Amino acid sequence: MTNLPWMNHQAISDSLQDTFLYPQKWRLISSLIPLEESPVTSPEHQQWSQRNTHYHNYQEILIALSGTCTYGFRDRVYPCRPGSIFLFDLNEPHDCGYDPSASNLLHVWIRFLGKHIITSTIEVHQGKYKQIPGSPLLRHLNETGTLLAKNWAQCRNNPQWPDSLTRLTLISALGIMASDIVKTELPTKTKRRNKAVQEHVINEICNHINTTGGSGISLDVLAQTAGYNKFHLSRLFQAKVGCTIHQYIDQCRSKWVKDLLEQGYTKKRISEQLGFSSPTAFSRWLKHNPQETEKA
Repeated sequence: MTNLPWMNHQAISDSLQDTFLYPQKWRLISSLIPLEESPVTSPEHQQWSQRNTHYHNYQEILIALSGTCTYGFRDRVYPCRPGSIFLFDLNEPHDCGYDPSASNLLHVWIRFLGKHIITSTIEVHQGKYKQIPGSPLLRHLNETGTLLAKNWAQCRNNPQWPDSLTRLTLISALGIMASDIVKTELPTKTKRRNKAVQEHVINEICNHINTTGGSGISLDVLAQTAGYNKFHLSRLFQAKVGCTIHQYIDQCRSKWVKDLLEQGYTKKRISEQLGFSSPTAFSRWLKHNPQETEKA
């Protein structure tokens, strides 16, 4: 296995401060304002994106700290370089992972999972990413994350606002969160991810599954969100919860099915609510889970 040239902590610290402490260098890529990065032509990336694009019912932010690559968003490809900030709104299609040419990158990912915020700092080489020890940061960011989510919703709900006002509303909340991340990330950059942090990650995943009923959730998405590879995440989850992730999703879905049937929902509506591809797929799922749904 090839040893990849992961960055040292001093380089990570420098990149974090160089980007986060200078918002005048930020370029926003969002569907809410005119794009501040122009799309590029990249047939190779577009071909890769056709097989590696996803969307989900939670918001994400990608902040590039160092290195340059291309990244797909809403069927276009954009340069992703230090200061590029992608705001992925609910159900907006974007790349899932990184194409094999992506190398020497340092990125921060911010994910809004219900009432909780998960911030991951990752390095990318040859399309593979590695979580930096001490991350994800599951504390200290919920207050500023809530502010950003509120500002984001205000911008979405007021399309008549001037673009300059929308940008200011977004950038002001991003600035507060950036300062929070710097203050939280730097003192912990050399700490190892301990058992308490692992348990917190698993708890947040359980909360997210319970909140969504498993809609739009896959092992790959959860692994990327948590910053673990999917095999390690599966082992951690089963050790903590006592069942596999898929079994837990099925248990949550069964509770949702029972509750929704009691509220008078049709099976077609339940299928849509839980993110099944079709009523037929939902019916197949019911046949394989009779013991959980027989009371419904």
